[in-house]
Amino acid sequence: QLPSAMMACVRGTLLALAFLVQTCSALDNGLAKVPPMGWCSWNYYHRNFNASVFAAAADAMSTNGMQQAGYQYINVDGGWWAGADTGTIVRNSSGYVQVNKDKYPNGIQPVVDYIHSKGFKYGHYTDSGTHACNGDTPMSEGYESQDAALFVSWGIDMLKLDACSAKEPAETLVQRWSNLLNASGRPVLFSNCHNGCETGGWDPWCSSLSNMWRSSADINHDWNHVLHNLDTLKGRGDVAGPGAWNDPDFLEVGVGEFAYDPDMPNASTVLAWNRAHFSLWAVTSSPLIASVPFPEVAQDIVDIFTNKLAIAVNQAYAGNAGDVMNSTLFKTTFGTLPARPHPVLVPCKSSDPQQQWAWDTAASGSLCALGLANTTCFNDQDCQGPIVLLPFEHKFATASCPKTNQLFNLSQGKLLSVRNGECVTEDQAESDHRLKLATACPEDWIYDRDTHQLKATSSSGTTCASREVVGSPEIWYKPLPGKQAAITMFNRGKNPVDMAIPLGNIPALQGTTSCQVTDVWLGNSSALAITDVFTSYNIEPLTVTFVTFDCQ
Repeated sequence: QLPSAMMACVRGTLLALAFLVQTCSALDNGLAKVPPMGWCSWNYYHRNFNASVFAAAADAMSTNGMQQAGYQYINVDGGWWAGADTGTIVRNSSGYVQVNKDKYPNGIQPVVDYIHSKGFKYGHYTDSGTHACNGDTPMSEGYESQDAALFVSWGIDMLKLDACSAKEPAETLVQRWSNLLNASGRPVLFSNCHNGCETGGWDPWCSSLSNMWRSSADINHDWNHVLHNLDTLKGRGDVAGPGAWNDPDFLEVGVGEFAYDPDMPNASTVLAWNRAHFSLWAVTSSPLIASVPFPEVAQDIVDIFTNKLAIAVNQAYAGNAGDVMNSTLFKTTFGTLPARPHPVLVPCKSSDPQQQWAWDTAASGSLCALGLANTTCFNDQDCQGPIVLLPFEHKFATASCPKTNQLFNLSQGKLLSVRNGECVTEDQAESDHRLKLATACPEDWIYDRDTHQLKATSSSGTTCASREVVGSPEIWYKPLPGKQAAITMFNRGKNPVDMAIPLGNIPALQGTTSCQVTDVWLGNSSALAITDVFTSYNIEPLTVTFVTFDCQ
């Protein structure tokens, strides 16, 4: 129940909402002029948190340099409601959701007030559908007015809107919530999570109705997920800008595979991985939302979060949010399909987890990496033929590409697409033995339920489908104001490489004669002419060289 002192204000707000839902057609809240920066509980704590973790985050970030570096938001994610993980969300007789007393013994208001007292902003979470992602119900569908009014009464500064059980069209849902937040009288940054703006589904309303939108499925704390989410940004640098940003999900810096201890045997490698992950989010203007446990964070990780030059690159804007240099850079339509993680045919090895797949007949033929649930599944990319590895989506489909592009049948030894009946076969035009759809079916396929391998036999012998999550080296580029630019040379291959780029090939530097080149992580600088070639030697796998160019 809302506090009685606020009820008159809320009633007036709800009357205004009823009018504005009919008349307001775009988000114009003046927020997120630069990519948001902050912290969220989800990646480390998931639903296993209590009020103390937010106080610990506020205390640590106010003293360790993160607040001074620009980190503003401290956010909760799923599981804050009464009845979390029981299947039943508790609402009162007026429909207002109740707060979990085990996690918030004194209610949520003191937590919000403490975050504000430390100079931070508070970010909240809900789902646009009937159920939360873990099945708890009823979520916000049908209770939008009550939930928006309640959240605003707490003093939220950001709202993440998920879509785990959304039934209405995504644009309709996002428009409704955009109107509700605009009508509230409080500036609330609006984060759209999964409501229709992921890869293959972006439309102009994504940027006109929300301040940031997820480009990808949920991230996880391993390179496979980080690379997949990074790939969803390819070709999208031109759709983001001040007030509206692509969001490949929270940073995994310092968590899971990226967990770092200076005394661990491979500390230097893991630290370099963390710098690479942060660099790629920085150069693409992605929101920088950390999710590490405070106060146990190593100083080396804090130093990554607070690197002034990396943050300056992230927060600057000069016409493009950042993109991979061989994508459809500076174009408003998606042309050549960008490279994605994909399955390849390799010699069979039953003990190799990369070759193990789960065939989910209950999902009508989804074929996903064993142990990664629905996050890494066969997919006919954009219904155009290449077989890539993407999350299995239960809710998104377009007229031009129905979700049957995720479904496959095994019939008389042929692996067939449910969408069009074509065969999965090796793409002979590619050197890495990747797969595609074709009308010719030279391979005979079997699924070995004992080893979980997908085996293809042809005139060349028998091979097995394997995940290929690495790939070729990439250069990510972002123009900066005033004849400046940043590039991140990323080695996503398996061996050390040298990488080079002529300065004259960097669009923002054209028309200049000389440049100062600064390494973001090493801090050293050198002078180069525009006719020179910048070369970085011996870049280790899954690491970067991140530099800025200041030219005249």
